[in-house]
Amino acid sequence: LGRGSMEMVMPDNPKVLCFVRRLGDEIILVVVNLSRYAQVAEMDLSAYAGTQPVDVFGNTRFPVIRDTPYVLPLGFHCYFWFRLEPRAQDRDVRGHSQDRRGQRRFTPPQAPHAHFEAVEAGTASRRLRQTLAEQVLPAYLPRLHPELSGLLRVEVPVIQSLPGRAAPVWLVLAAAFLGEGSAVTVPLLFTVCRGREAALLAGEFPGAVAARLSGTAKETLLVNGFAVAAAREALFATAARGRRLAPASDDLAAILLSPERPRLAPGAATRFFRDPRGNMVVVAEGAWMLKTYARAAPGPHPEAELLDYLARGDFRAHVPTPATVLTHTGHDEAPTVLALLMRHTPGAAPA
Repeated sequence: LGRGSMEMVMPDNPKVLCFVRRLGDEIILVVVNLSRYAQVAEMDLSAYAGTQPVDVFGNTRFPVIRDTPYVLPLGFHCYFWFRLEPRAQDRDVRGHSQDRRGQRRFTPPQAPHAHFEAVEAGTASRRLRQTLAEQVLPAYLPRLHPELSGLLRVEVPVIQSLPGRAAPVWLVLAAAFLGEGSAVTVPLLFTVCRGREAALLAGEFPGAVAARLSGTAKETLLVNGFAVAAAREALFATAARGRRLAPASDDLAAILLSPERPRLAPGAATRFFRDPRGNMVVVAEGAWMLKTYARAAPGPHPEAELLDYLARGDFRAHVPTPATVLTHTGHDEAPTVLALLMRHTPGAAPA
């Protein structure tokens, strides 16, 4: 750490020190918790998007850095030394370019074109399901989750329209098949942006563009709904409502765990980030968090079960309080937890 250039990274937490050292092609990221209490740091590492932090001492690989803020929890007086390495499949699937500082930066591949004759609010047609499975998701899923770059095929067993936005918003369950065995289920949120809104979003969040829709007068994009405030609000309101969303044969439901639920005002400010496990987290009003899991599987979810147990006991003042779980129940299957809505409990003790 005594050689090469040094660049400070300013996390959102003042109790965490973060900087990058560079020497030739070697990049070292150092993150230090200066507090005697556990801390969480949210860092802008977008200049290194597409690289993967690898622990210098144990060679443990951490989640790939993306354009969204990188969130890292640290124990008391904990520190990490990371090598930032490009992954082999990233070079093949995603590509890299040099930014103005000469650093490797992720450049999203051109989004595929998908032909939608008409896209209307509330439409979740069979053709839409087929277009997502055949034209959009085989290219988009490996960009969102690089570990899925070797997938063989994609199916879309569930697509549910969500109310609340002029443009359509869809909650999608994608089944990604990496081999001949069982599929990996990935919950996704999609919406449509047109015209100026599409141009602004493509400039700010290029990795959120899943497909360009042909057959429309204005430029129309199918995008990751977490990058659009109104789509985040639609998903948040759906989870907070606490009721069934779909017929019992293909059951999507928001199940109440607590009588306390948020009353999100229309247009209320929300923000999102991706946590180290790849889960998408929406924060609303600084007090509520909606975590949509990167992977879903039938059966009890460890985090939802543990938080529900702790919130009912003596630890309820020290843990996030779960309010609802968004679940899907397929034919002859146990419920699958897709998302967890919880009230944030900030730490009471100062560092």
